[in-house]
Amino acid sequence: MRFAAIGLILLASAVAPLEGPNEPVLEGVVIERGGSPIAAARVALRGQEKVLVSVTTGPDGQFRFSGPQVEQATAVEVERLGFVPAERPLSSGETWMEIALTPDPLQLQGLTVAAEREICEQPETEEARALWEALASNHRPVPDTLGMATYVLFSTAALPEDELGSAATGELEEGQRGSAPLLRFGWIRRIQRDGYAFPVRRASRNRTYDSWSYPPLEAELAHHFASSLFGDLHRFHFPSDLDGEIVVFCPEDRTGPRIRGQIRIAPDSTVSEVEWLFDTSEPSEQSGGRVYFARPELGNEESSFLVPSEGITWRKQPDGTFVQRYQRFEGWVFAPGDSVPFLPQRAP
Repeated sequence: MRFAAIGLILLASAVAPLEGPNEPVLEGVVIERGGSPIAAARVALRGQEKVLVSVTTGPDGQFRFSGPQVEQATAVEVERLGFVPAERPLSSGETWMEIALTPDPLQLQGLTVAAEREICEQPETEEARALWEALASNHRPVPDTLGMATYVLFSTAALPEDELGSAATGELEEGQRGSAPLLRFGWIRRIQRDGYAFPVRRASRNRTYDSWSYPPLEAELAHHFASSLFGDLHRFHFPSDLDGEIVVFCPEDRTGPRIRGQIRIAPDSTVSEVEWLFDTSEPSEQSGGRVYFARPELGNEESSFLVPSEGITWRKQPDGTFVQRYQRFEGWVFAPGDSVPFLPQRAP
């Protein structure tokens, strides 16, 4: 079945290709500036047009490619949530590469203060909307006729504001995540009717308190950022210092819970990363999220679905700390029907 095979293709993209005799090989390691290895970084071989193949670094930060894509590649791209993306040119015959990434903190406080007062006071520009429309056309939102599921590694931590944004907040736990079409449709209807949050009651050790529930924009609803509804609810413009690299989105209607943030554009004119904050009435939890999307691969039409590979969300608690949840998705599986699809054997 066509759609059932998509998940197998996506899972295979996280594993190095089988090596044949005398095939060209490229190995390497991804590290922080201090020398520590970075696990779960996405390393991609890029050709003249777009990404050829990608793998994910292991716990030791190492990666390996083999096969004809190595000879076809002109550059190596590395991306990891919480770090500035890096790109290195690939020379003919090069077999080893060490790539260091620079941390990219969330800057939550500055964004919270400035976004409404400065960024979102700017009017929409035709150029910014046209660019968002072009980005959206390069991706396919997940159809309402498909269920979706993925294996996930996740962690949850209570952090002070200045430590938000770290993708590795404790030991990662294994789990699964799934979404039936009716569930996603229910979230979309709620966004249309009530906005991007609805009130709930939460409980801590010794008290209950008012809070909000937010749509899973970092997970199965991430394709919303390329939907016509998202375009109808927001206006777009460029920040003055990053014209063409980032598109800012701001709510058209401010009467209910809304989101505002920015979309980072990849060199191949696809969505690379989205960061957002929720605007709600009291209690204001300074909640938000950041989601990273894997690049579509050459010859793999199914990879144009706008689905996430990593996501972080955060929410302020009454004691002033933030609950941060990190998730790494290990390949989305799609199947037609109203239910959550069965997951194949977990990739090593």
